[in-house]
Amino acid sequence: MEYIISDYICNMNARNLFLMIPITFLFACTNQEVETETEEPTKVVVNEKNLSFEERAERHITGSLSIPATEKISIQYYKAHLNADNNEDAIIVVNRLEFAKAEVNKLPNAAYISKLGYMGNYNYFVLYDGAKDKFSVPIATPSSALTPLKVKFENIYSDIYSNLTIEYRMRNSAFKNFYFLENGILQKVFQTKIYDYIGTDKPEAFFIEYTKGSISAPKDMLVYEGVIKDYSADIKDIYDYNPIIEKKKNAKLVLTWFYNPAIAAYMTPETKPRD
Repeated sequence: MEYIISDYICNMNARNLFLMIPITFLFACTNQEVETETEEPTKVVVNEKNLSFEERAERHITGSLSIPATEKISIQYYKAHLNADNNEDAIIVVNRLEFAKAEVNKLPNAAYISKLGYMGNYNYFVLYDGAKDKFSVPIATPSSALTPLKVKFENIYSDIYSNLTIEYRMRNSAFKNFYFLENGILQKVFQTKIYDYIGTDKPEAFFIEYTKGSISAPKDMLVYEGVIKDYSADIKDIYDYNPIIEKKKNAKLVLTWFYNPAIAAYMTPETKPRD
């Protein structure tokens, strides 16, 4: 039978000590060790009021996503007024490329997945509500980990405050999500493709224009044929490529989207309302 020996008096070779001392002393050492293990650990309490905004955000993100201190992550901050109150809000973008590579390298088809750009839930964003002084849970955006999310603020619902748009990459294409902040919650109201087939001889691009809302306050979105400025199919790294999209000359109107308050989302005239 093996016994646990207390450190402060039983640091001798445990097997030799077992042969030299009475069995009652061994039990005494064992009991004292058990008492030591049940002592409450010292808790370090951090007063968040003493932390900067960035420190608070990082603590919230790493805690929510269980990110270890050894993992390198990319965090970017974007500030704007996202609703009608007078408090400045923020969007915090998180990229976990190092984690993506480590996870993919464990898989038997790692080379193939890495070639596809480490697709998965490795890009997140967090809303900071200035009025509530509160961070939202990190929101995952399935996309390529090789390219962090791109944030842009646009006046869609109102000219008084901004609305969030997030662009993300999926291989040689890009998509854009549109969000309205309602009652402290970001609602995705629209999604569209921005471009596709980058690195080929026939890329596809779309250009979006905003016009006065036809049935509600938020502006209508007109999707036109687009063209990529100074495009060449000879692209060394498609994930580092940031195309500039312009409206094509004599562009064809592809789709018209309008905001329907009944479903809290954009729809086309052909879209059937939800039940």
